[in-house]
Amino acid sequence: MSSIAGSGCERIIPEEAKKTLEEIERSIVKRYRKPIWSKFIKAVKDYQLIEEGDKIAVAISGGKDSLLMAKLFQELKKHGQVNFDVEFIAMDPGYHPQIKDLLIDENNFYFCALSIKIIFILIFL
Repeated sequence: MSSIAGSGCERIIPEEAKKTLEEIERSIVKRYRKPIWSKFIKAVKDYQLIEEGDKIAVAISGGKDSLLMAKLFQELKKHGQVNFDVEFIAMDPGYHPQIKDLLIDENNFYFCALSIKIIFILIFL
């Protein structure tokens, strides 16, 4: 990886084992109920963000914030009272193949059971 990234910041590798998908999904509505899940649900209800039959696109960069947002919508669809469709999208601006592999394979898209539609837009000429 360093051959394409050059020198930069030291890579930080977590020491603890990766949690299972079930543990992650359970923690969203249990452990993080007050700081995250309940605030997400409150915003959806207060601002009427989702109505019956809506189709929602969640853009995913691969970072933890967009992956969490995707999981929140996925959990809401699974357990919510409103019927809506959700699609997860990511943009590929012409990434180097190794970077694209990191984004797709190693960055939790498949691990988190997210079916991602990747849109190729060549912006790096």
